[in-house]
Amino acid sequence: MLWILAGRAAVAVGDRRVARRAAEALAPAAGEIAAGSGVLTAGPVRAHLDALAAFLDAPPDGPGG
Repeated sequence: MLWILAGRAAVAVGDRRVARRAAEALAPAAGEIAAGSGVLTAGPVRAHLDALAAFLDAPPDGPGG
């Protein structure tokens, strides 16, 4: 669950390094549902991986992006 939150934050602020690390950490769980507790769920990990991939595949914004 932490890597999903980190990945979403990375996309929001444009941090490609953290987004890449989150994608690497989440990849083994691609077929699972992300759940932090019995009350909280973030849905399918695959959906988060797809969002990270779309962000990482897009051209960077400016130098160092």
